[in-house]
Amino acid sequence: MEKALFRNNLIKKITAALMIVMLLIPYCFAQVTFGDNKSDLKNAQNQQNDIQNKKKETEDKIAQLKAQSSDLTSLIQGLDAQMGELSASLDDINTQIAELEAEIEETQAKLEQAEADKESQYEAMKLRIQFMYEYTYVEVLLSSQSMADMLNKFEYINKISEYDRQMLEEYQSTINLISSSKVKLEEDKETLTASQEALQAQVDALEVVQNEKTAQLNALSKNTANQVAYKKQLEADEKKLDAEIASITAKIKAEEASGVTPSNRYDGGTFKWPTTSTRITSPYGDTSDRTSPHKGVDIGAVRAGVS
Repeated sequence: MEKALFRNNLIKKITAALMIVMLLIPYCFAQVTFGDNKSDLKNAQNQQNDIQNKKKETEDKIAQLKAQSSDLTSLIQGLDAQMGELSASLDDINTQIAELEAEIEETQAKLEQAEADKESQYEAMKLRIQFMYEYTYVEVLLSSQSMADMLNKFEYINKISEYDRQMLEEYQSTINLISSSKVKLEEDKETLTASQEALQAQVDALEVVQNEKTAQLNALSKNTANQVAYKKQLEADEKKLDAEIASITAKIKAEEASGVTPSNRYDGGTFKWPTTSTRITSPYGDTSDRTSPHKGVDIGAVRAGVS
């Protein structure tokens, strides 16, 4: 009988101890969760601040890149306008050179024709002079009816000779004039060619600058696009963090409403029995001599009858 009573008391003590532990476990876990939520909230807020700082830096970079792109675009437009002017001047010079080349070619043909005419005139004149000396003077003397007739014929011959000399001089003058014109045309062509080369050098140098600035503008555009994409990613991350912070805040408010506070938070360690005595006089749920189950645990003195 005593063994059965001892066994029943032992079971009641064990049951009471387990019930105490079960009552304490929710409290402990609630405090641990509370602490984790606070830490998570702080971490999330730190991440949010970090993202906001990065987003501000990114927005500043985008603004700076757009300003640089605007400046480069204006510069390239100015270079394009300058290139248009140079190209127009170069086209004009090319046209003038082409016209001069055609004129030089035409002048060369005239010069060759004039030299040929001069040569032909000279050969004809030599033949007439030779003929006159060999035949004409004798025939004039023999055929003249009088001195006056002879003088008239000699004057006619002299006029022919003078005409030949005059024509020869005129041909020479024409040749000289054409040669001078050709020299002047060639000098003008050389001047235009020098201007053409100088303009072409400017065009080539300007084209190099244009290509360089265009490459810089493309790089800026690419960098701007990357920064814009990065900003969108930061905004997406920020949106997720906002939702996470709202969720954690709601959990903390719910835990605070439950009455759990950091001041009574369980920080770890093992549970200790609250008294020296471990004798339970009335365990949790005991119905002996009760109208309803006992809702607490009664711990008695070390020995019964000892206060």
